Amino acid sequence: GVAFEECVRDDHERFREFMASTASSQCLHLHLNDANGSRVAVQLFHSRLEGILGQTTHVLGVREEADGQYVRPVPELDDIEIIDSSIPSADKHEDFVSVSSGTTDCQECSVTIDAGSRNFALMTCTPCFTAICGPPRGEGLLDWLRGDKNTFINWVQDSVHGEVCNDGVDIPMHVTLAPPHFRSVGHIHADCVARLEDLEEDEESDDNDVVLVKIILSKVSMKRRRKQPRGQSPT
Repeated sequence: GVAFEECVRDDHERFREFMASTASSQCLHLHLNDANGSRVAVQLFHSRLEGILGQTTHVLGVREEADGQYVRPVPELDDIEIIDSSIPSADKHEDFVSVSSGTTDCQECSVTIDAGSRNFALMTCTPCFTAICGPPRGEGLLDWLRGDKNTFINWVQDSVHGEVCNDGVDIPMHVTLAPPHFRSVGHIHADCVARLEDLEEDEESDDNDVVLVKIILSKVSMKRRRKQPRGQSPT
């Protein structure tokens, strides 16, 4: 792939200003180069999206314009209400940023692991978990875990046997996770509970050693890695 700006034929400065704008939605007329190097008049539509962990994502729409002076007008929008979902932001000087979601089922932050595997292989996860930790890519939860892994393994085993509860209420364990895409930035902290999941009939016949356990995360926060000041050696 190439940077989108390399496709811009002229007006690179206008394009940069267009992309830097914080307006919710915009339109810009300019010319792009197609695959053959020909000049193509287009309209660009741009929106900035703030991710759940503060990442900025740019969404670009491209609409080719008709040749000549006639330009088709942009269709009028229906009355659609756009609701901005606000994510709690933290001061730049704070180490922790809360990224906890609501408690409804559709916003549950959980991952199902195979507790019978060596590294607690990640089997399935909710969209909220993916938004925070990224998609599972062949690793296990133990590969992400920071701290005493044996303590976590014992806690999972005790949890699925109902030995970690108080009057029927699960007792959470605090964990520190470092997903692959997050390790250069910092760590994720969360409280979690473990619950044994039932296997489907086809899963039981495929592999009798699979032990599905759902790990539900709550009070999720991110701790940014402190940048070392230039010229200062670590103590």
